[in-house]
Amino acid sequence: MESLLPMGGQEAAAAVLQPSKTWYIDFDLNCIRGMCDGRRAMEQAVRLALSVPRYAHVIYSFDYGHELDGLFGAPLEVAQADLPRRVGEALRQDDRIEAVQGFRFTRGEETLHAYFDVTTKEGILESEAEIKV
Repeated sequence: MESLLPMGGQEAAAAVLQPSKTWYIDFDLNCIRGMCDGRRAMEQAVRLALSVPRYAHVIYSFDYGHELDGLFGAPLEVAQADLPRRVGEALRQDDRIEAVQGFRFTRGEETLHAYFDVTTKEGILESEAEIKV
C-alpha cells in the first residue's frame, strides 16, 4: 500500500510554489466575478490588506490588515515618517510579497496620499494608500 505522506529525500526538500488562485472581486460593482490568479490575485491581495483595519473584524486573524488608522490626526511629518513602516508590516504578512519601497507622497487638504511599489513573486505592482491627517 502506498503512503499518502511524503517519504523524504530531495523531493521533500524542494518547496512547491502554490497557486494564488482566489475569488475575483470586482470592486467597482461590489461583487464576485469568478476566479483570478497570478498578478491580478496579487493586486487584489494588496488592495484588500490595505482596506481592512487590523483587529476590527473577527473573520480575519490578528496578523491581517493595516494599522493606518493610528495615524489619524497625527502631525504630517509623523504620519509621513511612519506610514511606510505600517504599510510594509501590513503587506509583508503575505509570503508572496518580498518588499514594499519607493514611497512618494502628496498632500491634500485633509489627507496624506502615498504611492509605492510592492515587489511580489508576480512582479512589481504600483499601489497607494491614503490617510486623514
